[in-house]
Amino acid sequence: MHTDIEVSIAGIHCGLERLTLSGQLAVVFNPLVNCVPIIGAMSVFFYNAPAITFDLTGLGNLVEMPMLYRVLHNTVRNVINGILVLPNRISITLSPEADFFETFVQPCGFMQYTCVRGAAFQSVKTLGIADVPDIYVRTRIGTHQFETSTCHNSCDPVWEITDDGSTSDEFLLYDSHQMIYLEVLEDDRFRNYMIGRIEVPCRELIDHHEMTLPCKRGRIVDGPSSESTITVRGNIFTLSNDRQFFDAPPSGCINIDGDEYCVSKHALLVALVDHTGPVPNMNLSAQCYLEVSVECAAPQSSKVVKVVPEEETSWKCEFLFNCVRSDIVWSKSITISLMQLAKGSKEKDPSRDLCLGSTSTSWDHLKGCTDMTFAEAHTELHGGHQDGNPIMRSKLMLFSAFKMQTSGT
Repeated sequence: MHTDIEVSIAGIHCGLERLTLSGQLAVVFNPLVNCVPIIGAMSVFFYNAPAITFDLTGLGNLVEMPMLYRVLHNTVRNVINGILVLPNRISITLSPEADFFETFVQPCGFMQYTCVRGAAFQSVKTLGIADVPDIYVRTRIGTHQFETSTCHNSCDPVWEITDDGSTSDEFLLYDSHQMIYLEVLEDDRFRNYMIGRIEVPCRELIDHHEMTLPCKRGRIVDGPSSESTITVRGNIFTLSNDRQFFDAPPSGCINIDGDEYCVSKHALLVALVDHTGPVPNMNLSAQCYLEVSVECAAPQSSKVVKVVPEEETSWKCEFLFNCVRSDIVWSKSITISLMQLAKGSKEKDPSRDLCLGSTSTSWDHLKGCTDMTFAEAHTELHGGHQDGNPIMRSKLMLFSAFKMQTSGT
């Protein structure tokens, strides 16, 4: 990729060029339509964070400052991960006949991941003294990150499963091609050192359920060479919109037609929003955003997405919420609102911003349907009347997750 980016501060020029991304890039064509060009839309994304290299220009190239390079590298990595690494992707509509709702690709499910134990780590030599390491493991998959608790003074750490989940993690797995990256670190009082690293495909861990994996060394250690290992477990909970699974106790089991199922404590809420018509009284010079508000027992959460002016293009947005089933209050609501910043404001403030249109439903209603499509008419706040032209089309989907409970478990 050829790029030339330069910034200038107080007359000091610095930039980067020859930006290179190296990784597994996926291009998905979906949906197909009954007219030319046949392909309705396409999505582009990386399964895993790509390796990034670039050259510094200007002052950065002259003085070869490692700290500057690391800062720029982290900034570029975060931007790319936020755009192109699952669950993020770039979607391009190729045909007006394509239905945005059909471009949604359902994730594999919730993956339950546990870091169980380590073995054969050795003392680290610090100032000539052998220091028994305090070990913890940092796990990264896509843009998700998880850390275990620290196991102190042990070359063979064991992480006990606790009620607070400090050893186990449950995250949304979008594709089985995603990789799990583990960094084994020593928790030093002054600086944390990486003493090993591991890569394992999600598909392999799911197939084997439990794997003992050799570490690639991250630092020279005392004593003879040994094969340090980390043992991890992984299970997949498949998504389902069968309402029977919502009736299972949190992290419990349920019997359906004689079969025993283990149900995840998590649920997935998907909101798809498609622009369908002109927005009355929309100020094209003011920023607009979509807000999806999810009411539950936990503090209300929402996501905000900037909407481009309607004169440029239509907007299509996808929201995914990882919910804890025990926090869902079925009488509470889910609301999708198109908001516009208040005059002269540059920051979001729901108490002052203008609501151009909204639609709402209850958790209980969605549970009964699990797959709802609705359009809401624009509400004219100043005039006190409604204009019957819909401005957006919305689709909500609610999934629970389960795995078949095998004998002996």
